[in-house]
Order: sequence, then structure tokens, then C-alpha cells
Amino acid sequence: MMPEMLDKLDRYRAEMVRRNIPSGVVEQWIGAALPCATLTLDGGGPVVGRYGGPLLLPPGAPDPEFPFVASLNCADLPGKVTGLPLPPDGRLLLFAFPDLDGGGQVMYVPEGAAVEERVITFEYYDEDPDCLEISKQYPQGELRMAADVSLPFHSSKAKATDHGWRGEDLPWAPYASIHSDLWNVVDGRDFPRGGWVQVGGYALEECMDVTP
Repeated sequence: MMPEMLDKLDRYRAEMVRRNIPSGVVEQWIGAALPCATLTLDGGGPVVGRYGGPLLLPPGAPDPEFPFVASLNCADLPGKVTGLPLPPDGRLLLFAFPDLDGGGQVMYVPEGAAVEERVITFEYYDEDPDCLEISKQYPQGELRMAADVSLPFHSSKAKATDHGWRGEDLPWAPYASIHSDLWNVVDGRDFPRGGWVQVGGYALEECMDVTP
């Protein structure tokens, strides 16, 4: 991992020890750390994509199911930062709506592919005008990358049994709330303008399913 990632983990370790969390639990948590990239409008790092802008899709590509949120340049997202085997070039298009089931969608557009601007009107805009208003308020602007590190927030995992799948608590489950609070303290950042996009790492919220 990069020096800034290791420094963040060292500060987290020191704070957990100060709170008398068993050292074995702390090291298991840190051992599960994954690199990730944090993309924001307010950062000072390189530009790797943008929020908003026109939706440019290949002519034969299907319509997305959710509004367009952001585009990311794969060539500008190195694997040592994201921890992901992304394509070496081309763009990732991100689509989402916060109040609709299903979460979101990702589409890949290869480098050099012919594209055209596509304007989409979703049916739920007519059913609920608030959806359209929320989409219009999505942030716009260049996304800048910072190398970051991610720890798991899930406290259980799925385990196969003769009778199907069941949840099994992870070693840090009894300290999950402390972990969440301390990681936010170590993170030390206010909620950035326009939120952020995280590429790689763990989800920031445990789903209802026990598979993180």
C-alpha cells in the first residue's frame, strides 16, 4: 500500500488500542484493509472523471435503467490505488438513483468506440415528479482522485450449511459500532461538496444480505 494509506491505518491502530480493543481483533481488521480511490469535486489530486455532462453511448447500447451520475477514465485509475483489475482504457459510466430499488448500474465504453449523445426520459419521472427534480440536482464537475484505504464495516458473513446459508459473526462483531465511530474520526474529513465516488475497497454500509 502507499504511504498515506499505511499512515491512516497506523493512526487507526493507535486509536483502537487507546480504547482497549483487543490487539488481535485490531490486527484482524487492519489485515482486511483494501486500497481504494476516493473521488471528489474538492480534492487536489489528478482529474480522473466527472460528475454529469452529456450521456455518450455507443449507438447500439441499451438504455440504462437509472439516471446518469458520472463517467470515469479507466486509464487514470491505477490498479495500485483502486485494487481492481480495471480495463487499461475506455470509460466507466455510473448510473444510480438513491430512492429506487436495485441501487445502480455500471456500463463500460471502450476507448475509440463511436458514441452519440442520448437523452432518456424515465417512466418514473412521470409517476413521481420529485424523481426528476432530484436528478436535476445531481452534482456536476470534474472528479479528482486521492489514494485511500478501506476497512470492512460488515460484521457477519455467509456460511454454507447442509440446510442452506446462515450468517456467522466475524471476530470484530462486538466492536463494530466503535470501529465505525473511530474510522470516521481517523478519516478526519467533512462530507465533501457533492459527496464522493469510491472505486475499490468495501461498501460503506452493510447490506441486508450477509455477503459484504
